[in-house]
Amino acid sequence: MSEARTTYRQAQELNANTHAPRAFQSAERKLAEAQEALAKGKHDRAERLATQAQVDAELALLTARSRQAKSVVDELQASIETLREEMARKRSN
Repeated sequence: MSEARTTYRQAQELNANTHAPRAFQSAERKLAEAQEALAKGKHDRAERLATQAQVDAELALLTARSRQAKSVVDELQASIETLREEMARKRSN
């Protein structure tokens, strides 16, 4: 369960609730259900839900990382295009 919580927190820090809301909310729900099952002594159910929460949290985390990386690439491409335009203007003068 602790691994699922750790991955969930990492996803949370990367704003996965914005980038991958379904997976993030699913992880959140399954973590809560796992905690509830554990409190009731249903260890098998708790373990199964924690595993599912881990998978959902990993998906949310990887999606958030991917979207952030894409954003950085888009910014770099825009900067490169601006530099190319400036170089072309200087060459024509």
